[in-house]
This record gives sequence, structure tokens and C-alpha cells, in this order.
Amino acid sequence: MNLLIFYEKFRGGETIATAEIIANLQKKCVNVLEKQLSPPTSSSSYSYLYWLASSLSSSFLLLLKNPTTDIVYTTTFTAGLAAVILRPIFHFKIIFHYHGNRIPKKASRKLNIKTRLTQKAKRSICLIMQNMLISRSNLIFLPNANLIAKFQKTKAKVVFLSNGINKKKYKLVVNTFSSKNILCIGRLDSGKNILSLISIFSKIKKKAGLEKIKLIIAYLPLRHAQEFEEKQKIINKISKLNLEKDVEMKENASTNSLYNNASIVISFSKEEVLPLTLLEALLFNKPFYFRSKKLTKLFPKNYLDNYYCKSNNQNVLLEHMAMALNIPKFEKQKLVADAKNQIHLNSWQRISKKIITECNLLLK
Repeated sequence: MNLLIFYEKFRGGETIATAEIIANLQKKCVNVLEKQLSPPTSSSSYSYLYWLASSLSSSFLLLLKNPTTDIVYTTTFTAGLAAVILRPIFHFKIIFHYHGNRIPKKASRKLNIKTRLTQKAKRSICLIMQNMLISRSNLIFLPNANLIAKFQKTKAKVVFLSNGINKKKYKLVVNTFSSKNILCIGRLDSGKNILSLISIFSKIKKKAGLEKIKLIIAYLPLRHAQEFEEKQKIINKISKLNLEKDVEMKENASTNSLYNNASIVISFSKEEVLPLTLLEALLFNKPFYFRSKKLTKLFPKNYLDNYYCKSNNQNVLLEHMAMALNIPKFEKQKLVADAKNQIHLNSWQRISKKIITECNLLLK
């Protein structure tokens, strides 16, 4: 079996997940050729369209150079579209491993007409490309079973494939829940809503019993203009709210140290489907507080009541987070244990075995 795998570098958990899959497939003697594509580096519409063209052309070239490919496995719709176009010639199968929505946001009415039109064109082109890939894929992997309904109309076989976690990479210490650190970890991206988290945090510190709590914003090394811009916005927000002593930013810090010293892990993103940070938090026996509706069916109801807030009302969110941060130690441990019983922390070896099984079925 010859697999050609396309994925984007510097995409945090998604890049880590694909690299783990590749390593485990190779251990099982699957012939894998991988191609890391560069993600978009600017929010400018012209730069983005140039990235689309560049990503498509490099994917075309690699596909043309490897005519014996049996399966094209992609996490990105640019390489996927190139595979769709060339499939009538080379007759390979196509697997789309969906990790979440990558379509640019709708243009704000606050933008000038020229910017709005280019933003609209960028979004329309990406939607067409992604829809073509979804409609013409042979197999689609989804990291969250709750997403299956979204892909019901496609002719492709849709399979739930949970993200895994490499437990050997982590070192846990005895969990006392004694620290007062809120951990927000991941890429610096506007979609993570870190600015909103900082605003809520500034008010939470005024609540009784939470005066000493700290917010740790941990992030991967910055690569792109948008990430540097987001970092500056975060720094400005911290300064504006006089939180320099209460919010700490850590770049590329030790994962073990971050989780072991956290009392809770928080994600304000509304688009998460099954983030690595969720699996890491549970592995370290830390509660994961979240706002993405796409994750709700993964958890038992008692956990959701305490660690999920769907409301956009700032006062409701403030009171709910304050309640979550004040949950007693014993109750917190029980809620995390209940979540772990429902969300299985699968190894990448097990995930890769399932991928091989599905690939063999595809080639029959």
C-alpha cells in the first residue's frame, strides 16, 4: 500500500496528530510519503489567494511525480482538490481527514467595499474547493462523532476517528489541585478568543477566594504575521487592564510543567472539534473548561453543568466560570474521572491500526 499524506505544518495539535499517525503507519510497514504544506502566513486577501495557488501547484507536482500512489490522504482542501482533479488519470483513492473548519470568515460590514469584495471572493473560492473535496472523497475521517450529521449528504464513507495521545511523552506528578493557575494553551489565533478570556479573567479576580488566581497563556513559537499581531493585541489588553502581574505569557514552555502546575485548562474557542489540549488536560487529571458546542456530546451531563458555558452574556459567563473555579477538590476529581470514563484516551498505535483497516477496505 502506497500512501501519499498531505498536511500543514505549524498547525498545533493537527500537525502533531498527523506526524504521530505517519510514524505509527511506518512502524507497521506501510509505505508512506509525506508532504508538509505551508499554511497561510497573512490575513491579506491577495497573500491568501497566492497561498492557495502555491499550495495547489506544489500538490499537483508531487502527485504527478508519484503515479503509483494508491491512496492520497489529506488534511487540507488544497491538496485534496489537486487529488480530485488528477484522480481520473491515476485512479487513486482519496481520504479527507477533517480537523475543523478552515474557511475564512465572512467579511465584516465595517470593512471598505474593496476589502469586503476580496474577502468574499476568498471565502467563496475556499468553500468551492472544500465542497468539491468533500463530495468527491472516497473516505472522510472525523475526530468527533457529533460531526457525522454535517457530512450526511456526501457519497463518501464517513468514519469517526478519534484523536489519540502519546502517553509516553508526558510525565505526571501527584495531582493536588493546590495551584491557582488557569492554563490557556495553543496557537495564538484570533479564533481562540483569548482577548475575551482576558476580559473575563480581569473580573474573576475580583471574586471572593479568587484574588490570587493567575492566567497562563502558553503558545507555540510564532511563525506568521497574524500570530505576531495577535500577540501584540494580547499584550495591549493585559496592559490596558493592569494585569501584568496576573497574566503570564509563555512561548514553547514545557508541556509537563504547564499542565502539572495548572488547576484548570480553559478554551474559549467556539470551533474546537476534539483538541489535543482536551486530551492532555484529562491525561493530567485537570478539568477542561470549554465553550465549543461541538464538544458537548462527548461529556456526561454533570461535567457539562460545571465546565461548559454556551451563553455569550458576559455576566452569565463570569458567574459560571467563577463557580467552576471554586469547585471543591473532591468534586473536581470526580468530574474529571467521569469525563475520562466517557472520552477514551486512545493511543496513536490503536488509531493507526484503524486507519490501516479502513485503507485496506477502500482498496478492495
